[in-house]
Amino acid sequence: MNDPIFIVGNSRSGTTLLARIIKNHPEVYVLNETHFMEEFENERLNFNNLTHAQICKLINQMITIQRKDYYRKSEYEEYPYDAERIIDEFYKQKNNNFATLIKVFFDFEAKRHGKHIFGDQTPRHVFYVHELIEMFPEAKFIHMVRDPRAVLLSQKRKWKAGLRWKHPKFEIFRTFINHHPITTTIIWNKSISAGFKAQNSFHKNSIKTIFYEQLVQNPSKTVKSICSFLGIQFFPEMLNVDVELSASKKEDGKKGIRKSIAQTWKKELSETEIYLTERFAGSKMKEIGYNITFANPNIFLLIIYLMIWPFQLFIAFALNLGRMGNPFTYITKRLFQKQEI
Repeated sequence: MNDPIFIVGNSRSGTTLLARIIKNHPEVYVLNETHFMEEFENERLNFNNLTHAQICKLINQMITIQRKDYYRKSEYEEYPYDAERIIDEFYKQKNNNFATLIKVFFDFEAKRHGKHIFGDQTPRHVFYVHELIEMFPEAKFIHMVRDPRAVLLSQKRKWKAGLRWKHPKFEIFRTFINHHPITTTIIWNKSISAGFKAQNSFHKNSIKTIFYEQLVQNPSKTVKSICSFLGIQFFPEMLNVDVELSASKKEDGKKGIRKSIAQTWKKELSETEIYLTERFAGSKMKEIGYNITFANPNIFLLIIYLMIWPFQLFIAFALNLGRMGNPFTYITKRLFQKQEI
C-alpha cells in the first residue's frame, strides 16, 4: 500500500475543489473529510492499549464518517461486513499500529471505488503535517492557499449551503455562528503559517503549495503540475468537475471550473468586512502576494463587529467542542502556531 495523499489548508480554501479534481483520476480516490488526527486523538495516542472490540468500534466510526459525512458523525452505525474485512487485513500487516489501520481503511475505501491510490482532504490536517509525516514518511501534501477575503465570503455563505444539502439544523446554526471577519482571519493566519512552516521544514518533494487563484485561473497547467508532483498521469477529464455554488442553484448540473469565482468577494463583501480582514491579515497577505485595497469601513458597523466578537467567539467555541477532539490540543495547535512564511 502506498502512503496517502493529503490535501490540507485553511477551511474554504479550495481543498474540496481540488479533491474533486484529483478524484476524477482513474487511479486515485480521495476520501471525504476524515478528521482522524483530532477526532480520534485518544485512540491514536493510546492505540496499543485498545481492545479488539474498541478497534472494531473505531473502524465503524471511521466508516460512518466516510459514508454519511463528518456532519453526521453522531449517526453512528455498524458495518459488520466491511469492518470485518478491514480488521482482517489490518491484522495481516507487519505493524499493527494506528497508522497502519488508517492505511488499510483508506485502501479499502479506494478499492471499493475501483482505485488503488488514496488520499484525504481534511483541511485542518495542515496543523498536523509533522505528525503525519512521522506516521506516513512517503506521504505527499498539497497545501491550498486562498485570499482570506474570498475565504471570508465562502465562510459567510456556508450555512446556506448547509440548508441546500439538508445538513442537521445544529450544524447549520453552528456554521452561521462561526462566521465573523476577525475569527475567520485569525484562523487563516494560523493555518497559513502552519502550512508554510511545514513546507520550509520538510523536503520540497513532500509538500507543494497551490494558490486557489492559480488553480481556477489556469486549471490545466496547475493540475498538470500537481500530477507531476504526485507522480501520476494528467488526464484532461480531471477538470470536468461539478460547478456548485455555496448558496445558489444557478449553476447546478454544469461542469468545469469558473475563473470568476476568485474575485467574487470584491462585489459581495462589505467595505467593513474587507477592512477587518486586511487589518488582521494584511502583513501575511502582502508577504505571499495578495494586494491590499485599503477599504474604508462603515464606523457604525465596525463598532458592532468589534463589540459582538468576544460573545460570538465564546458561543462558537461552545458549539464547536464536539469537533475539536481534545480541546487543549485543538487550541494549542492554533493559538501557539509560530508565524512563518
